[in-house]
Amino acid sequence: MKSKTCLTSIKRLSALFLCLTIFWTSVEFFNVAAAAQEIPETTTVVTGENTSIEKQLSTFLNEKVNTQDAVAILDDVGTAPNEVALQMNDGTVSVYCFSEPIKYEDENGEIHFKDTAIVEQDDNDFSYTNGDNNFSIDFSEDVDNGIKISDASHELTLIPVQNRETEKSDGKSKEIVNADNNTEDVFSYEGVFGEGSRIEYSPQLNGLKENIILDQYTGQNTFDFILNTGNDTVELVGNIVVIKDKKTGEVINELLPLFAYDSYDNGEYSADPAHYTEDCEYALLEQNDGT
Repeated sequence: MKSKTCLTSIKRLSALFLCLTIFWTSVEFFNVAAAAQEIPETTTVVTGENTSIEKQLSTFLNEKVNTQDAVAILDDVGTAPNEVALQMNDGTVSVYCFSEPIKYEDENGEIHFKDTAIVEQDDNDFSYTNGDNNFSIDFSEDVDNGIKISDASHELTLIPVQNRETEKSDGKSKEIVNADNNTEDVFSYEGVFGEGSRIEYSPQLNGLKENIILDQYTGQNTFDFILNTGNDTVELVGNIVVIKDKKTGEVINELLPLFAYDSYDNGEYSADPAHYTEDCEYALLEQNDGT
C-alpha cells in the first residue's frame, strides 16, 4: 500500500505526527509508598553481575522514577505490566504505575523492562534498532529502505517517498531534548520532502512516533510513504489505518489519527503551537507490486 498523508493547509506547518502503534497511549505515572512489614519477602526482578538499580532499569524508567534511595527491584510487588516496585532503604516500597506496559516477559519467563533508546546493530541494511522490547524497530541510513517494525510473527516497512528535486537523504541517529525536558533518541532523515524538511522517528514503549517537520510552509500538504505489510491486510477505518493478521483477523498495528500544528502567528514564531488541527487524513493507494 502507498500511504498518503493529506494535511489541511496551514500558513506555516512546523510539525506533523504520524503514529504507528502496537499499543498507544500517553505515559503518566504516580507513586505510592507502603510500610515494609506489609510487603512479603521479595527478590530483584533482574539478576546479574551488575546489580545497581540504574543498570537493571531501562533508560526510559531511569528518567521517570526516583532510584536515589532504592535498594532493590521487587518481583512480587507491582507485578502488573504497567508497574515497577522499588524497595527503599527506609523500609518502604515505592510502586510506580504507568498508563501502558513498561515491561514484558520473554520466552524463558524472564522479565525485561521496555526501552525507548536507539542503539547500533550489526546489519548492513538496518544499522540501528530500538532498545530492549518484545518487538523490533529497525532504522536504515538509506531512506529507500525506510523503517522496519517486526516481531516473531509479523513485519511491516514504512518508506518515505523522497522528493525528486532534493538530494537523497541519509538517516542519522541523534539525541534531542523533548518538550518534557527529557532526552529522547530519534532517527532523522533531513530534506526528504524538500529543503527545510525532516522526518524524525522515535521509539515508544509500545509503538513508533513519526514527526514530519517543516521549517516553513511551502505549499506542500501531502506526504507519501510506501507501506508494506507482507501478508497482513490493511484497511482504513475512519481516520485510522488498521493492519490485521490475514488468517485470524487480529489487529496487529494501527496508524492513529494525525494532527498538525504550527508555531507562526502574526509574523512571529512562538514556542507554543499557534494553530492546531486534526483535520488530516490518510489515503491508501494499492500499487502493482502489492504494496
